[in-house]
Amino acid sequence: MQNNNNEIPKVYANERYVLHYNKNGSKPLFVICFNPTTFATIFTEKNDKKFQELCSKDKDLKSKVEEKRNAGICDSVVLDNTLKKIIKRSKKYDSFIFFNLIPRRSDNKKELEKAGNIEKNAEEIKNYIASYKTKCESIDILCAWGNILDNKAYREKAIESCIKIYESIKEFNCNYKRLDTDKKHPHHPAYYNGPFDFIRFDIKDYVKNVLRST
Repeated sequence: MQNNNNEIPKVYANERYVLHYNKNGSKPLFVICFNPTTFATIFTEKNDKKFQELCSKDKDLKSKVEEKRNAGICDSVVLDNTLKKIIKRSKKYDSFIFFNLIPRRSDNKKELEKAGNIEKNAEEIKNYIASYKTKCESIDILCAWGNILDNKAYREKAIESCIKIYESIKEFNCNYKRLDTDKKHPHHPAYYNGPFDFIRFDIKDYVKNVLRST
């Protein structure tokens, strides 16, 4: 999509499909959270002091970030606390790729109800998994969307998205992980203070007996 004013198209500005952190590592961890943080919007806020500071150090930063944002893709210039926590405590991995059930970037309830393009979201995730499958021994996925799936405002779209993602990548025989065993939904890392010892997550059973029976 062309944009002569170098502004981010509104159709993409409020969505994010993937965020990388050292995407060229040899031991990647894929993480599926609920929705993208609004924290990353500082990348393109014209009057944001942190963004201006980063731009002053890298003259090409603004154009690079905007180009990726146009496609719903971000490299990590600034990370929120949840992503920092996952990276810091996941010692086994050296590369991190973050996805979401809902690609809509917002903290507003009404905005989140719009969900974003969940079909495109599932397609993007499938493409990324497929590209890594050829160069990695295994694909480890940390499911980390939390119990927000029980929220009536988001439940229908979130469950639909989760099932679409699962169906789109099940051919790759991924290793699904979670942080705990005592919750119906995989624990959100921001609210988890236990050890980051990932355990096996039976995603097939979860989809069948939790999501599809809801």
